[in-house]
Amino acid sequence: MSKWDERFSSEDYVYGTDPNEFLQKWITSHQIEGKRVLAIAEGEGRNAVWLATLGFDVEMWDASKVGLEKAKRLATSRNVSLQTKQIDLNEAVWSQETYDLVICIFGHFPPHVREKVLAGIQKTLRPGGVFLTEVYSTHQLAYRTGGPKDL
Repeated sequence: MSKWDERFSSEDYVYGTDPNEFLQKWITSHQIEGKRVLAIAEGEGRNAVWLATLGFDVEMWDASKVGLEKAKRLATSRNVSLQTKQIDLNEAVWSQETYDLVICIFGHFPPHVREKVLAGIQKTLRPGGVFLTEVYSTHQLAYRTGGPKDL
């Protein structure tokens, strides 16, 4: 069992079922041209499902099979649908100009994977598309409240 499958294996949702606050504020205050959304490193799907409740056509990628199953259950409970794919972002194949919005909330990757992911996002966004992310800064390490343990 992978680290993330193990982390998501409880009945409870590790990060809850409400969307990330930054994402919620940003989406409600900005106009997105188009409806196609890709949510990467999305875990148990709280953000992807919320975006689907707003009428977006959402595709969700995560490496955790357990997280994806929980996302499907959450979507069903909210009467929405989303497409889920189990994808290791180090090996992802990114389509050309497919999405209007790509989100990645607290997805942290080693430098070699981060470079691939950022190049993939640039490739897969339609002209005028938006990449929205929230990540920890290096200053977070001193707080010891979560996130990556190394720079």
